[in-house]
Amino acid sequence: MKQIVGYSRGVTSVRSIMTGSSVRAALSAGVKYQRQHHLSLRGTIFSNAPKMTFTTRPCFASNLLPTARSFSSQAVTKNLRLMTPEDDKPKVDQKSLTVEIRKERPLVVFLEWMAAHRNHVKKFTDLYLGSGYDVLVAPLKPSQLLFPTSGSQVVAAELAQFLANNSHYSRILVHGFSIGGYVWGEVELLLSRDSSRYSSVIKRIHGQVWDSVVGLESIIQGFPLAVFPRNFLLRTAFSNYLGLHLWMFKNVATKHYHASSACFHHPPVKAPALVLASRGDPICSFKEMMEVVDDWREDKIEVTVKLWDDSPHVGHLRKHRVEYIAELNKFLQGLQLPTVHDNEGSTISSKL
Repeated sequence: MKQIVGYSRGVTSVRSIMTGSSVRAALSAGVKYQRQHHLSLRGTIFSNAPKMTFTTRPCFASNLLPTARSFSSQAVTKNLRLMTPEDDKPKVDQKSLTVEIRKERPLVVFLEWMAAHRNHVKKFTDLYLGSGYDVLVAPLKPSQLLFPTSGSQVVAAELAQFLANNSHYSRILVHGFSIGGYVWGEVELLLSRDSSRYSSVIKRIHGQVWDSVVGLESIIQGFPLAVFPRNFLLRTAFSNYLGLHLWMFKNVATKHYHASSACFHHPPVKAPALVLASRGDPICSFKEMMEVVDDWREDKIEVTVKLWDDSPHVGHLRKHRVEYIAELNKFLQGLQLPTVHDNEGSTISSKL
């Protein structure tokens, strides 16, 4: 640790910062810690098992059980993974990122929250896969957020390329969580800068769902809490580092955060939006999210807002499952997209 005295810009009363190597070690420890915190949950990471199968438990009335279903998971790039309700993995052209699928289905662009556990992600992907959607999953690592030009902007460019080169996905739904709003802001910057190339992409996006989205003001407080949810000392140290990072790397990182935020507030994509948020979210600023909603409505974007008082960050589905799915299905019906089927508590579950 290096001592710093008298630093006041970007961070208040910062006494110490973390070196580059210690930051990477702390980030790795944070992600590992969070995964260990969820060891009691069942399942394995889907990236280790590309073939996934829906199975049934024994039942006395076995003839009443639904037929077995399966879905496949295929890496498109090291940052993107396509999941389809088919037995065979789709073929991917690594240069163009085009994929071959046997049947046209709507596509969900699934923008994960930071350090998302796979068992939590599958709660959502199962809903869509079991209802006839393909799902393009886009996670974001802490290091990719800290250094956008070599991280989050690479993810955004791959997302934009995939959507542009796979025109058979004529119905696209964006479902983003937490920091996923920032990633989508980077995508929308690309869409707006090259409208001739991406005009068809904008037209094919039918709707967008935003769950616990964080804005620029929430990064310093929310990012450390997401990475170190149970370790106050590491969380405080990382929060101090983030403040300094925003000041020291203005041209490398901070200006890109501001540009993405501005584009997210006034996006080229005008598709209807469903916003799911909680007034008591310790990471997502409720006030900041409502400012985004106001800007969208000024831009003539149809916005539906569902608020809870007590659900945790990206925890609305877990705490208010019936309401969450009801709101989602009402929104999907309005878009003339397939509604999702809730199989939780039934005999069907996916093996990852």
